[in-house]
Amino acid sequence: MAINIYSCYAATSSGEVQLQQPYQSDQNYPNPFNPTSTIGYSIPKTSLVNIIVYDLYGKEIKVLVNEEKDPGHHEIVFDRKDFASGIYFYTLRTAGFSQSKKMIMMK
Repeated sequence: MAINIYSCYAATSSGEVQLQQPYQSDQNYPNPFNPTSTIGYSIPKTSLVNIIVYDLYGKEIKVLVNEEKDPGHHEIVFDRKDFASGIYFYTLRTAGFSQSKKMIMMK
C-alpha cells in the first residue's frame, strides 16, 4: 500500500520556506447543537470567503460570511435563532475551493 503525502510551501521575502495550510472546512461543533454551533475553516491566502447555510431542499437560509479574509484559521458562530429543528448544510466557497458539511439542529 502506498501513502502519498502532499504539502504546500511558500517562500517569504527573507527566503524562508513556510508550510501553507490547505483550504479546509471543519465540521461544526457541537453537532447536533442547540442553540449555537461553531464552524471553523482555514485558508492559505487572502481570499473572498462565502459560508452559506442551506436547508434540506437546497434553499439558502443564511449567509454567515461574505467577505475577504486573511490567511489562517477562522471561526464563525451560527445562531439557530428563528430556525426549526432539522438537518442543514453549510458550504464554504472561495476561489477554486468549495466544500459542504451537514449539521443537525435539535431543540
